Amino acid sequence: MAVRPEPVGAWTVTDGPHYRRLADWMFRHPIATVMSVAFTVRAVVALVLNVTNTWSLAPDAHQYLALAEAVSSGRLDSFWPGYGPSLYNSTRVFSGQVVFLFDLFGPYRISAQLVAVFYGSLTAGLTVLLARRFIRPAFAMAAGLMVALVPSQILWSTVALRESTIWALLAGIAVILGNLSPTSTRRSIFVAVLGVAVAYLCLEFLRGQTAFLALWSGTLALLVGRGDRRARVVAAAALLLVAPLAANHQPGAVDLLYTASRRLGTVRTYMAMGAESAIYDSTSRSDDGMLPGAGIDRSADPEGSASVVPGGNEIDLLERESTVVLPGVDIDRSADPEGSASVVPGGNEIDLLERESTVVDGQKFVIDADGKVLPVYNDLEANLQAFPSGLMAVAVRPFPWDSRQTGKHLAGSIESVFWASMFLLAAVGAWSRRRELVVVAFPVVFSVVYLVSAALTQGNLGTAFRHRAQILFAIVLLAFAGVQVLWDRRKSRNLGPS
Repeated sequence: MAVRPEPVGAWTVTDGPHYRRLADWMFRHPIATVMSVAFTVRAVVALVLNVTNTWSLAPDAHQYLALAEAVSSGRLDSFWPGYGPSLYNSTRVFSGQVVFLFDLFGPYRISAQLVAVFYGSLTAGLTVLLARRFIRPAFAMAAGLMVALVPSQILWSTVALRESTIWALLAGIAVILGNLSPTSTRRSIFVAVLGVAVAYLCLEFLRGQTAFLALWSGTLALLVGRGDRRARVVAAAALLLVAPLAANHQPGAVDLLYTASRRLGTVRTYMAMGAESAIYDSTSRSDDGMLPGAGIDRSADPEGSASVVPGGNEIDLLERESTVVLPGVDIDRSADPEGSASVVPGGNEIDLLERESTVVDGQKFVIDADGKVLPVYNDLEANLQAFPSGLMAVAVRPFPWDSRQTGKHLAGSIESVFWASMFLLAAVGAWSRRRELVVVAFPVVFSVVYLVSAALTQGNLGTAFRHRAQILFAIVLLAFAGVQVLWDRRKSRNLGPS
């Protein structure tokens, strides 16, 4: 006798001896299922990249590997004076784990890749965990699988980059805040705030700007949630005022906001210099004159478009001094593209963007790798003019019809349709779940403030495309809430009036 199918969420587990037991286990353990799929796919890709010695997809991975090997061997200061210790300190949450594995197993590239693989898989699992708070299990698992299988998400979490560690911390903050409810006790509220504060401090040692946005987004999410209002206000104030002090910032990290607001144009200019995918054509505003010190390589293309070595001369420093086996390609040793403090070649806690710009008659200039003098505009008008193109770049570009497409751009453009559809569905999901602020507040607020800030600071499409992945978990989460709404409406129309 056939067994009647059992409904699971919006879908049905079909009869059949070959699939029923596996499908039943998957729906009973959606987090484990999604993490297993994510880990398997990423591990396979990581192994393929390792075996084929493919590096061109993420040139920045070289510096993290060489940095970890230098720390592991105890020669960081002599290997990379100034910039090395600064880079390690500003990324220690990721780099420290790689160093630990290097100490344990030796300087193997796969060790660093597996760190990224783990956190990429964890992000997918946390997406399911949070989604189950406000959408049905089948849609929650679909959201997790989407995060697990998006091509760019797989790529950035299979190479030696800090990106997936950042995603996991952001998703962790969303889960912590989303688990609060109107009936949460004061103790649970303050425990949650402690968890958010720890995640914020970890983000501070990965990407300072993301940490700042997460801090303020988390504070606002606490304030708009329902429940013990006094406890929420006190907890939010403690998070905003105390946590930044532990990271050597002023309360609310307003010092970072003040510094960043005065140099948005400078950041855009540095990030556009030498990049084949520059969002802004800074060369069209260049000056043929040469300022003192011109000709020194001050490029800061975070995608590694040129060989950028402290001191110039285009010497492959990592290949020459590292015992990690690296292919002989140009390596990005420029400033941290996020502008985090202390990442300066030989700088010893000096702000590179302020140090290497020149002011003549009130006008600020920077000098690119070819010695061209580029004017920088940090005024409000310049920022407003940059915002539309920056927003499009960080949200949905590259488009399939963009001119002068390279192979990488063409591959990225395949995702442009996906991102556009996810944003539309996320808007539907956020509106339909607007009363469930305790769950959706952080994903919505963080996504919005991230898009606004990135639109004003990103200077090249490659970095914008990579950093967009920071909000993927939030956008997919909201998008599948929208999918569930549309699914239910369609089902209601098909059933007709009863």
